Amino acid sequence: MAEMLANSRYTGRQVWNRQRTDHNETEPGDRRTSRGSVRRWNPKDKWVTSASVAHEPLISEVDFVGAQSVSAVPAPADHRYALTGLVICRLCGRRFDAHWVHGRPGYRCRHGSTRAGPASAAGPKPIYLREDVLVATIGL
Repeated sequence: MAEMLANSRYTGRQVWNRQRTDHNETEPGDRRTSRGSVRRWNPKDKWVTSASVAHEPLISEVDFVGAQSVSAVPAPADHRYALTGLVICRLCGRRFDAHWVHGRPGYRCRHGSTRAGPASAAGPKPIYLREDVLVATIGL
């Protein structure tokens, strides 16, 4: 429901440039040095919205703007992760996933597990690290 209230497409207008692909290149412009591509949100002032209605609106623009001003979940202003691709798990050798948790950036390693079911009792438990704690520990 929150996603619907935040999506201006429901006003009948088309929206472009909401996301971009960041290739995480160690040498800018050289995709051969990419550490994997990631989809990132562009700032709302960079979004392009159609001037005319492209399809039948499901919600009026007045109601849409009103819903934006009373959103129950404030989105973080910036989802940047300082250590993306740099934190490696000692147990399995994989890179930690960056994720937003409790209003701040963090990193996790689930040791290759991508399912939502309970973790295997035989395998290692997932590791969760807060970015601020990591940065303080390494002295950045």
